[in-house]
Amino acid sequence: EILYVQEGVTYNDVFDHTILIMITVTDGHMLNRLPIHFKQIVWVYPIPTLYLAWTLIHGLLTEIGNPWLSNVGEETDDDAIYSAINWKQRPESSCIAVFVLFFIVLPFLFSITWLVSMMIPCWYVED
Repeated sequence: EILYVQEGVTYNDVFDHTILIMITVTDGHMLNRLPIHFKQIVWVYPIPTLYLAWTLIHGLLTEIGNPWLSNVGEETDDDAIYSAINWKQRPESSCIAVFVLFFIVLPFLFSITWLVSMMIPCWYVED
């Protein structure tokens, strides 16, 4: 049984997320040279947790739908914010996606950021 079929990654999907990542990395690592410590990983989870709560509310308790895809048809799968996390039609695959994002992707990306932060010297010198 196929739980999730993706139609493909669009230019806008890549462009929107890539620009945000490039600006954040440039600001944090190159301009400000912010030191990142591994214990700061706890600050990575509040926003994704709030977003997870919103996807649950949006998907299960409201009829808001996705403004970019709404009203395509009753039989279509267009109400979720992201089609990979659709709590009404694919709760099992949504749980798997959230688990992978929270416990594999986020720690992995934070680890990369932490390692890059360790390799780039800070602007200030500690006494």
